[in-house]
Order: sequence, then structure tokens, then C-alpha cells
Amino acid sequence: MGTAALSTVIRSDASLIAEVGLRFPGWAAWRSGTFRWWAYRTAAAALTIGQLRAGCRLIVDADTFTELCSAIGAENDLAHRAEPAAALPGTACA
Repeated sequence: MGTAALSTVIRSDASLIAEVGLRFPGWAAWRSGTFRWWAYRTAAAALTIGQLRAGCRLIVDADTFTELCSAIGAENDLAHRAEPAAALPGTACA
């Protein structure tokens, strides 16, 4: 990948990373050097013991941005089912 192409990818990634924070409060994202997408729960979305026991994860990963959003949404759904009062809202990325 050339320098110009990499620069475009980095700018595009930055806007998508910001979108994760807006659509999913309590989550932050990054894209690794192997171009895999990752997201983690921030302190604003700390898990309870009950949610951890239910299988909620602190970090999710995916091949694409859309898959990452789906994984975050699934985690939010699981957290809400485990303990409805402790879960934060979030919407799927299109």
C-alpha cells in the first residue's frame, strides 16, 4: 500500500473510530496494523460481575467495520439481558 493510500485509510479509519464512540456510548475502537477492527469497553461501560458471568466480553474484534458494530451490538444486548439496569444503549452501524 502506497503512502497516499495509507494516508486515506488512516483518515477514513479515524472517522469510523469516532462513529463507534457516538453510536455506542461506553465503547472505543481502533484498527490494528493488520487492518483488523477492535473495540473495548471504556470505564463508562464497566461490566458487573453478573454480566461477566453471563459471558459479556471486554474486547471484541472483527474483519470489517460493519462486523465490529454487529459484535458491539451483540455485546450490548447480552449485557442488557444479563442486567438490564446496568447496560448502556447503542445502535448498529450501517
